[in-house]
Amino acid sequence: MVDAYNGRFEPQRNFLKHLLFVSWFPQVIQGPINRYEQLSPQLLEYHEARSVRYDRAILRFCYGALKKIAIADMLVGVIEAIFSNVTPDIPGSVVVFGILLYSAQQYGDFSGGIDMVEAASSLFGVGMAENFRRPYFSVSLADFWRRWHITLGTWMRDYVFFPFALTKPMQRLGKWADERLGEHLGRTLPARSPTTWPGASTTAS
Repeated sequence: MVDAYNGRFEPQRNFLKHLLFVSWFPQVIQGPINRYEQLSPQLLEYHEARSVRYDRAILRFCYGALKKIAIADMLVGVIEAIFSNVTPDIPGSVVVFGILLYSAQQYGDFSGGIDMVEAASSLFGVGMAENFRRPYFSVSLADFWRRWHITLGTWMRDYVFFPFALTKPMQRLGKWADERLGEHLGRTLPARSPTTWPGASTTAS
């Protein structure tokens, strides 16, 4: 609704076509957060069975199931056993080990689920947005945020942070911070100039 209101594309006036987008079962079950202008053309166009890479989709589904069932689900019991019995006498190495297992469990659960639903969608010839890009290879916290649950990050950026940063009070705060605290803090605190942010040029316009 927000994108249609802002004129990014024509509103979809056919209720059944709109219903197809909002009820597309893979994204309803797990995600990712798909944009209407990217997903709707695929949902509405004609697909031939011979054009679908079934082997690749099934392989990715199995890979996602391996991460979710054989890794994430099997680690839950060990993680609960560690953190449900934390006492002052427990070795620090055990706690660190539990944290590492929890990190692996979270990644296996989220990433594995996304692999499964994206594979299911591709069986119908519909590709969804990328949602994970090897987040544990990140070189910084900001890089991690750009790699983990990518569609949530871009959604928050485009529909929460950008509109908030472009409000007049935040622009005035940015100008004040720029004059009093320096250019760096002037941009960082209120995000005075969102059009200079990474990936912001097309969105802010």
